[in-house]
Amino acid sequence: MILEITESQISVVGLSGFSVPLFNVTWDGAELISRSNVPEKYNVISGEKVLEDVMLAPEKELTPLLVHKGLELVASESNRQFYSDGRLVMTIEYQNFQQRTATC
Repeated sequence: MILEITESQISVVGLSGFSVPLFNVTWDGAELISRSNVPEKYNVISGEKVLEDVMLAPEKELTPLLVHKGLELVASESNRQFYSDGRLVMTIEYQNFQQRTATC
């Protein structure tokens, strides 16, 4: 998986075992764009679900992936903030944070 977090968007690219892009999901805070290179009848992985994992995955599970990308996650009940080189690049705010859950 390739994860990129910038001030303007989150992008996730799912890769096969041979590093072939399977899907690409981009979210700019308002619009979610999802593209898949897998024929629909074989598409068992939803790009949207992968992006949801970035937003809802337990902090302890997500942090090692982000550190590898040079990113830091600071999470609270109501939001997640992503930093690159000590600079805030994105904040995800939860509207109904009392009900926030993640499913596996």
